[in-house]
Amino acid sequence: HIANATDMAMVAYGFEWLTDCFTGFNQFKNTDFKLADKYYQFPADRLTEVYPKMIYKGRFDFLASGRSYLDDLEKFVSKTYLDAFQNLVNSKSKTTRLTNQEKFDNIYKNIKNHTHEYSVTEAFWVNEYLVHRRGENEKPFYASVKLKSKRTVGAEDFGKVRKSWHAGYGILPLKIRGDEYSHTVLSNMDWHMLPGLTEEWRDDALPATGGAQASLPGDNTISGVTADGESGMAIYHHLPRETYSSSTAYKSYHFIDNKIIALGTGVQRLRTGQQKEIATCIDQSSLVDMLTISYNGKVEKISPTRSVNLEYTISSPVWIHTGEKGYIIYPEGEQKLIIKTGANINITDREIATDTLNYIIAISHGTNPDSNTSNHYYYHLVPNVTTSDMDRLMDEYTKNIECVKDDSRAHSVYSSIDKIWQAAFFEATTCTIGGIMIKASDPSQIILKDAGNSWKLTIGNPIPDINKQQLEFYVSLPLKPGKYSYRLGGIYPRDGEYVTITKDDNGSRLIVELLDKRDDEFYSYQTELYNAAPV
Repeated sequence: HIANATDMAMVAYGFEWLTDCFTGFNQFKNTDFKLADKYYQFPADRLTEVYPKMIYKGRFDFLASGRSYLDDLEKFVSKTYLDAFQNLVNSKSKTTRLTNQEKFDNIYKNIKNHTHEYSVTEAFWVNEYLVHRRGENEKPFYASVKLKSKRTVGAEDFGKVRKSWHAGYGILPLKIRGDEYSHTVLSNMDWHMLPGLTEEWRDDALPATGGAQASLPGDNTISGVTADGESGMAIYHHLPRETYSSSTAYKSYHFIDNKIIALGTGVQRLRTGQQKEIATCIDQSSLVDMLTISYNGKVEKISPTRSVNLEYTISSPVWIHTGEKGYIIYPEGEQKLIIKTGANINITDREIATDTLNYIIAISHGTNPDSNTSNHYYYHLVPNVTTSDMDRLMDEYTKNIECVKDDSRAHSVYSSIDKIWQAAFFEATTCTIGGIMIKASDPSQIILKDAGNSWKLTIGNPIPDINKQQLEFYVSLPLKPGKYSYRLGGIYPRDGEYVTITKDDNGSRLIVELLDKRDDEFYSYQTELYNAAPV
């Protein structure tokens, strides 16, 4: 969907554009004018290959739903989405054949019977959106992140009271039960503080004037997601174009098995705004269980019926727990941690508010953050844990996970448990983490996984450009020299270009060939889209 930039209108008119054609198909079934199989295959592929990755516990992801972000997305799945399966089947002729009929049937059955599970880390790179989820053979959870840039936007907003203004600015929700961000929870939100957002915590009304996309694309070029199916990462320069938002920051997101890590640096005031404090929201969701905070050797509990507005000055690791979710915050120096619940949350649209109580956990960066104050953050989202797990997990993460934040140059993460290195480069620079030095020639992303007798490399280009031909890296590992071809992802994977590895001193030099304008005809004039595809 193209307006001021690309947008995932997956639930709104985007879905009807995919499925309304079944009415026409039905007019010609079992006649001399029946449609060829390929016209049925096109919607069948999208119903089976795309939507199930974004459906968790019977609900669709509000970050991918476009203008329908505040609708009942459980009803969309159980009614609109499943009806599309039946309507496609009813419009088929007796001789119509789908190549993925078994998968088509199984997805319909599993979602209808509430047994649908999926384990994947998928980068939807064109819309700068990533899904990281588990559930097929392990405890289920679902995390996603949505970015914004000169190329992309967030959700359209047609409400009388605007709410989704910040919905593309690096938003990072985590679901375990599945209803943590249901429409009833979203109706009670302070939409100035969405999970993962770094912005001024304003208390005035979000701008009501302007069209449905008045929040505009970002003014940043650096924004990208990459994944290898099991782990993934996102890189994001928060730089709003619209003038209501007040801050800028360098942000990265790292997804390694059940570890969800968020890093931020260079948080600064960009515009005058209200002169309220700038904060990073760790989470905002419904408070239905006891919320426990362990800080500075103390433990405090907040019951779901209490309304609190608490501030903690923290200088050592802190954990928080509620329901099946844990949060671990690692301050550098002193930081202010804010917790609000119940009546202390400034609900954006009180006309639609319900009795559901929310909680907000946020890190304050002060009114005018700079390098001498708390202009950075580092925290974990932890799925499927109990309160009694948190001390052990915090010790385990402190011992086995290394994170390096190099101001506005690079963020990197190393997990010795998983033997995975991830680096997000905001500029050409060098980082060293987990005993490995990585040098990048451009803004880029790289994931290295030690698979025992081989290395798995995944690379992302967060500034797609039809004129960009290569990315170059140096890695202090003796990788096997050679020319390695790669495949491009998507609904219909196809051959891509290649990566050349050569010996360089005690390490290796990697030259990553990207799709560029020389390849345009071969790739059906989609090279600028594929230029950002995970390699």
